[in-house]
Amino acid sequence: MQQIGFAQRGISGWSGGYAIERFGYLIDGSRFGDKIRYLMDNPELARRIILEGNNLKPNCWGTVAYVLGVEDLITKQYVAEGNRLDDFSSAEGDFIFFPENSTPGYVGREPFDSFLNRNESVVEVDGFSPDSIIAFYWENEYGLDFCGFGQRHAGICLGCENGNRIFFHQESEGMDFGIETVGEYEGGKYSKFRETMQERFFRFPVKQ
Repeated sequence: MQQIGFAQRGISGWSGGYAIERFGYLIDGSRFGDKIRYLMDNPELARRIILEGNNLKPNCWGTVAYVLGVEDLITKQYVAEGNRLDDFSSAEGDFIFFPENSTPGYVGREPFDSFLNRNESVVEVDGFSPDSIIAFYWENEYGLDFCGFGQRHAGICLGCENGNRIFFHQESEGMDFGIETVGEYEGGKYSKFRETMQERFFRFPVKQ
């Protein structure tokens, strides 16, 4: 498998103008391309505080929700499951917050995982394909935020190049939007979790 070079790659993969130039054909071919391009053109949106007094910033799941346009669906399901929109007390960050100006928000691990696995608008599919959601699951045995097996990250599949599976994501809360290969993501600082790492893929909406 040919490896894509690291020359223009940051912690979240390729970002900014280089990523748009390098992977513009994949972005433009995506049904979510307009939003992805908008975020790549406006990296400051990843770092801005969206909830004053809480220092809350967009995270990977909030960014995926924005790109998909499913903020209302996630909110309705979150409330239907007995949660309060004004309760930000979860030590694990399992709450949601979407800013009013239609930019990426924050979604906790549990609310996003519930959306993928319990919402009737979402279907799990086999394998990597453009415009699918890629969700990474692994066992965290080090107590670094939450323990046990669970979803740790998510992004949007863009396509393949020279055998490399390429996806759009936000590395973590407040970090840059970027484009990265699955192999580089799994083989980087998360490689210590590879023994338990699983990839799952979902599509929204069911009807294309």
